[in-house]
Amino acid sequence: IIVTKKTLSNVSLSKQKLIEACVQLVTINGRPFTLMDDSGFKMIIDPLLDTIGGDFRINSRNIKNHVKEHASEIVKNIKLDVYKRLVSLKVDCVTRLNRSIIGVNVQYIKDDKLNIKTLGMTELSEK
Repeated sequence: IIVTKKTLSNVSLSKQKLIEACVQLVTINGRPFTLMDDSGFKMIIDPLLDTIGGDFRINSRNIKNHVKEHASEIVKNIKLDVYKRLVSLKVDCVTRLNRSIIGVNVQYIKDDKLNIKTLGMTELSEK
């Protein structure tokens, strides 16, 4: 058996795209922020970071900051969209697999199109 070492070269991945991917891992894919600090993740990500250069690093703390910035941008856009418009607030609750979640959405018309944006969700628990 002959084993040869292969390396990646000419991988097109910008700093911004890498940050977006990490933000998506925790916001859309539901992975914990601590994934960014896991040794296996570091083995994958560190060579990419070294290629990008500078003192740019990926860790749970700075990805949390990027998520907060992204969330602030979404809030700002919703505020701009609903400013001086008629809106409807919709409260919805769902129970699945013994978990109950309540959510609040805002509905409004913009450019003759119904827009529905989630303002918040929380899991209900018995106390």
